[in-house]
Amino acid sequence: MSLIRIAFDDSGNPVFDKTPRGTFISNFFVPVGNSVRDVISINARGVYTIEVDAPEGALANPSATPPVELVKEQPESLVFRVDAGRLPSAQLVGTLGFTLYGEPYTIGVLVNPASVLVPVEITLEGEIEVDPDALPIGVDFNAENHAFNVWTGGGYTFAFSLPSQTQMFIEEVVFQGPQGPLTYEISADALTAWVRNNYLDSNPDVMPISFDLLVGVVNASQETPGTITVDPTIINNPINQVGSGGGYVEERRPELVEAVGVFAA
Repeated sequence: MSLIRIAFDDSGNPVFDKTPRGTFISNFFVPVGNSVRDVISINARGVYTIEVDAPEGALANPSATPPVELVKEQPESLVFRVDAGRLPSAQLVGTLGFTLYGEPYTIGVLVNPASVLVPVEITLEGEIEVDPDALPIGVDFNAENHAFNVWTGGGYTFAFSLPSQTQMFIEEVVFQGPQGPLTYEISADALTAWVRNNYLDSNPDVMPISFDLLVGVVNASQETPGTITVDPTIINNPINQVGSGGGYVEERRPELVEAVGVFAA
């Protein structure tokens, strides 16, 4: 059983021990509840113990939502358990909570599938559209600059898809600089580009990665195709500066993976 330990000092500040491989800790704004939260993401198979320690009397009123369960309550510590012996087909979202010196404190817990799908539509005009409700927790989208912010560790598949009934096709993906952990594959029918973000290493920095999707457009005469450029950016934000990163990741094609979830308020 792998241990994730969080210790609070006398002032209520958290200190995170080095985490097991494939697990990461982030801190970001969660729209549901309108708050910044610490979030643990689990990306490797295993059974995890999450131990919360604090000075005696500081912790009270523990709670948990699946896939997290409370297993032990003591004056100076709380022990939770997450069974990720099998990675799910869709992102699981839970919480562990307690009061710390009388104030409520919630930590989010994600158990990610091997491939966390981020569905993206390319319109006939070459714009990017994203359904906010279809975004996994830990990813947000800024439509103004076509930027996807990734806040948690995981293996993400951004599926950039054209409408099925169209005279458009994806020709190529061209990176504007170092591509970091990103790779890509274009579907056989050239209607989808899977851009995979294998974000499974600890990172203390903001890592923006820009690329162009070159989309061919067949004109009315069906003779000479033109090209439009779609210009997204994926920004990998700092994760797990004290953790080990890495971890085993299964190979799984993304077409049928659905990753939708929200934290309980």
